[in-house]
Amino acid sequence: MRLHSINLTNFRQFKGRQAFDFTSDPARPVTLIFGANGSGKTALLNAFTWALYGTLSSDVEEQQRLVTDSVWRQLPMGDSVEVAVEVVFVHEGQNFRLLRRAELRKESDNQGPFSPQLQLWITLADGSSEVSHAPQETINSILPRGVSRFFFFNGERI
Repeated sequence: MRLHSINLTNFRQFKGRQAFDFTSDPARPVTLIFGANGSGKTALLNAFTWALYGTLSSDVEEQQRLVTDSVWRQLPMGDSVEVAVEVVFVHEGQNFRLLRRAELRKESDNQGPFSPQLQLWITLADGSSEVSHAPQETINSILPRGVSRFFFFNGERI
């Protein structure tokens, strides 16, 4: 699996839509994320794991709190907001686009339970896209959850 990009919508510290490009080449085969404490490095790591597996790392407090706090505070009671993570990657020569998203309705000051939707598209050789009808199974076959910790890890825990 080779990551190309990630797009976040109202995910944790990332307000609105934020895009990150991870394309690489033989001269730059590794991407390192560096920043001050509280700048969103762990949130970015958790965006990948939430997109791929629907969970955050176990050290994240308030697992249900996915929407950016400022967006949630400004949202009127009864209104909804989208939280989403889209990951574009290549695996064994095939291009994939993964989207995990949820629509959260504000019924109290606390973010409640939600049911995210998962979609996965595979780009075919002719340029057309095909929808995966078993997206989680496809992801698990590409990068099993147990192996992912070797690829996505929190440097503060080393």
